[in-house]
Amino acid sequence: MTRWEVFRLIAAGLSPAAGGARVPRTAADIPWAQVIEASSEHLVAPALGWVWRDDEQVPREVADCLATLLELNRQRNAIILRVVERAVAALNAANLRPTLLKGAAALVDDLYPDPGMRVIADVDLLLPDESAAAAGAAALDRAGFTRSTGRAPFDAAFHHLPARVDRETGASLELHRSVVPARYGRLVDDGRARHVAMHWRGLEIALLEPTERLAHAIVHSQIVDEHYWRGVPRLRLLFELAMLRQRDGHRIAFTEIEQRFARADFHRVLGETLAMSRALIERPQATHGSDVMRRLEATVNRPSRRQWAIYARAVVRNARRVIANPAFVLAALT
Repeated sequence: MTRWEVFRLIAAGLSPAAGGARVPRTAADIPWAQVIEASSEHLVAPALGWVWRDDEQVPREVADCLATLLELNRQRNAIILRVVERAVAALNAANLRPTLLKGAAALVDDLYPDPGMRVIADVDLLLPDESAAAAGAAALDRAGFTRSTGRAPFDAAFHHLPARVDRETGASLELHRSVVPARYGRLVDDGRARHVAMHWRGLEIALLEPTERLAHAIVHSQIVDEHYWRGVPRLRLLFELAMLRQRDGHRIAFTEIEQRFARADFHRVLGETLAMSRALIERPQATHGSDVMRRLEATVNRPSRRQWAIYARAVVRNARRVIANPAFVLAALT
């Protein structure tokens, strides 16, 4: 099997969790080691373990491996949620109600049928103004979260404060001053009216409403983390978009999002990302003959073909940062 065939196999394997049909396959010619490696790289191996837990076409040793990853991630996410609980309690005590973003939001509002399915790097909490973020950082310091010793942010206008680390677990937490970096602010509505207040474990939190969650997911992974220019989106993103559309599609203002991305000249990023999520996750049995899918296939099979675009964007981006903030040079050299 080619890299593209493995990629499609994993995407199709996730489809039933997002309401899609189970795609028949012949187990004899599948390179299962590559499936495990690629699904881990795309941060969906635990989710695949949940979908394939009773699939007789999957070899027992493969199913057991993925089930183990699912259970380990389930335990890790339980620890992360306890960290979120401690952090939110500290913020509430300071009269602050944080908005949970990304993976933390997915866990808290049960986007996935099993909490072990979502792989999380760190916890992201939003306190959308300078004074609230500063007060939140002080509250976390008092609660025992210590400032990370990792690399300094590239510029003074970074959209989150330096990470805090929970001393007990080592879990990392970021307090955001805005949902996305300022240069992408037109793509996600950061207004308080777009935050849905709720109670969780006796605490006061908020979540972005579905339109902004979908827009934020695409901006963060495809634009900020630059997976769009690398040519291959993370399957975790495409899977999460499919899960959001399945559950909250009737509440997502797609026309509004399309207009925002078009005004900011990111309409291709939005359109192609949603098209890939639909074709690979929601309707994997459909014919994939579009230009978008052909380009994706070529890049998956030859990952180096888009490397030049990454280098070019890195040079332009950092040149702008140096001009806007000369202190960046000093921070990079120390």
